[in-house]
Amino acid sequence: AQFPPVEIKVDRGTVLIEGKIDRVDVLGNPESSGAEFVKIIDYKSGSDKFSAEEAMDGWKLQLMIYLKAAVQGLQKEAAENKTEAAAVKPAGVFYFGISEPMIDSGELSAEERAGRVADQIKRSFRLDGVLLQENLVIESLDSGISGYSDVVPIRLTKDGYAGTSARRLLSEEDFQQFIGAVDQTIETLCKEFLAGSIEIKPKKRKNETACTYCDYKSICNYEN
Repeated sequence: AQFPPVEIKVDRGTVLIEGKIDRVDVLGNPESSGAEFVKIIDYKSGSDKFSAEEAMDGWKLQLMIYLKAAVQGLQKEAAENKTEAAAVKPAGVFYFGISEPMIDSGELSAEERAGRVADQIKRSFRLDGVLLQENLVIESLDSGISGYSDVVPIRLTKDGYAGTSARRLLSEEDFQQFIGAVDQTIETLCKEFLAGSIEIKPKKRKNETACTYCDYKSICNYEN
């Protein structure tokens, strides 16, 4: 499917954002008045990790922009086809690593090696991102969770599903607040872009900045 660009309207004009989404999955829910849940997956050959905090800070916006484009595109498609408009909700956004994992099995016995290595490889391909706390969505991704999921960053406890760390499993309200915070960041960046702001202020993450992989750091006046 092809979705229209994301439109960000600010005082000085409109910014159009477009790109190529690796994978979009749409899950219908007959129990929720025809609601549709949208999941975004971006395939990565590197070691990128998803962070909700970094997305809200404007460090990595790709997945959230893709989600916005898909949700808006499906809503527009329903309106143009004059079909009964179903609620379109986020199911989750994820990175999926496609690089071949390296597993250290040197200290394992022959009996342990096959099972242990297979288990570690399976965990290395777990989706990395944030997921909606909705049983239909969770079970569509991994219907056989027992303890930690091999597919998504959640686990099954005696009290139900929980994220493996903070901001991995979000209620619908929390997910919408997360989307709202990212939207605000995107709008701020677009305002600065149209205003001609060229201030040197690379994003920082722990001991790393955008300068790490910049081809022009040798002629830039910015000091880490």
